[in-house]
Formats: sequence, C-alpha cells, structure tokens
Amino acid sequence: RQRQMCIRDRDIKPHSIELVTNYIGFHHASAERRRVFIESVVNLIPSGGQLVLRDHDVVDQTMAHIVALAHDVFNAGLMTEWKINEEEIRNFTTVAQVEEELAAYGMHMEKAPLLQKGDPTLNNLMVFRKS
Repeated sequence: RQRQMCIRDRDIKPHSIELVTNYIGFHHASAERRRVFIESVVNLIPSGGQLVLRDHDVVDQTMAHIVALAHDVFNAGLMTEWKINEEEIRNFTTVAQVEEELAAYGMHMEKAPLLQKGDPTLNNLMVFRKS
C-alpha cells in the first residue's frame, strides 16, 4: 500500500496555518501525487499566509545529474541501502515550473529566490504568499 501524499481536512483544518515550510522540496513525489500534495498544502494556508519552500532549479540534464548525485551522496551519508536510493523518486523541475504550479493555486512568489553561495545544486529558498 502506498503512503498517503496529501494532508486531509480531518487531520488539519483548511486555512488554519499562516506559515508552512518545506525545506526538502516537492521533487520526491511523482507528477500526479505532487499535484495532490501541493493542493493539500495550499489548502492549509489562508489568504495572506505564506509558504517557504526550498527546491532545486533543474534547468537541464547536466543540472539533473548534479542534483541526483547530491542526493546519492546525502543518502550514502545516511547509510541508505543502494536499492532504496535507486528507487527514490526524483521529479526535478525548474523554479519557473514550481512558480507556475503554485500560481495555479493562488500562491505568488514574494521576491527573488535566495541561493546559498557555493551550492552547485541551485537549491533556491523561496517565499510564496497566498492571495
């Protein structure tokens, strides 16, 4: 049985959380499950509330390889079995795609994303506000 990939209304009341943070990004979900999860997260946030998100800007195949390697190294540091590492979903997208996807739910980027100096994975720190 697959794990649930959304936050249910019975678990957390809709529009009840002013600030949601996601520092691991949305890229560990398949495209369909990602959409459902994002929708459930946005449903928690009232008008004027914020989402702080950190996710990679994977603009081409070279960046996809760099980011995937970073995930491999991270998992190796956690002593994750290789089989589990290989099965990990890595649905990388661009920041522009994330921005477009969230805009469909009334979330708009507040200001330019921040990048950590020397981070080759372009892991952007972003703030979105719900209109």
